[in-house]
Amino acid sequence: MKKYLITRQYECVQFKDLPEGLKEKIICEHYEPLLWDICWWDWVLERFKEDREEEGVIVETDKICFDLSYTHGQEVAWSGYLYDAFKFLETWKDQKTKKILTTVMERDGLEAIAKTGSGCYQDVLVKEHLYQEDIEEICEDLNVTEAEIESALDEFEAVWEHYCKEKAWELLSTLEKVYEDELREECINEFYEINNIVFDVKTGKSFLLDEGAQVIEDTEVKEG
Repeated sequence: MKKYLITRQYECVQFKDLPEGLKEKIICEHYEPLLWDICWWDWVLERFKEDREEEGVIVETDKICFDLSYTHGQEVAWSGYLYDAFKFLETWKDQKTKKILTTVMERDGLEAIAKTGSGCYQDVLVKEHLYQEDIEEICEDLNVTEAEIESALDEFEAVWEHYCKEKAWELLSTLEKVYEDELREECINEFYEINNIVFDVKTGKSFLLDEGAQVIEDTEVKEG
């Protein structure tokens, strides 16, 4: 069987100089898959984690998942838990309720867990671990009633659930914005220029630019 060396020449230009039709083709077939390969979202999730830690909440970034496709419906889910009651309750306006909750949490009497998904938000958990003797001691120490403790716990549960939902939507909104920015033509141009990637003006085939050459030769072996 004979083998043939076939050499083709391609006239290549930067992405910004391509016809619009080829640009759309390259974005869909080359640029967008590449974005997902390089995990464009990593810094967004890390920032989300850092911001939540400042509020007293630990985020498990390895359990965050999201979908930005309009076909399946955009959604995001995140998991975490409250680890610092003082930080989380720092801006709480009702001082009596704040004091009750911090006292309960100091006794490890309350566990707040976030397992959210944008849509149903199931499994947003607040677990109470108080024994009757704990409640009686808190009542005596703070001069409050059992009803006031129960009311404070109910209020916290509502606030925690709202917080988890709100942060999920904030994260989804940030991810959408960052992804849209990544798809701006200025960003795409910059990406290909920095990485010295050029394209054939007829087919859109990509090449690494070789010392500013505009005509690139590509050789392949065929058997026949």
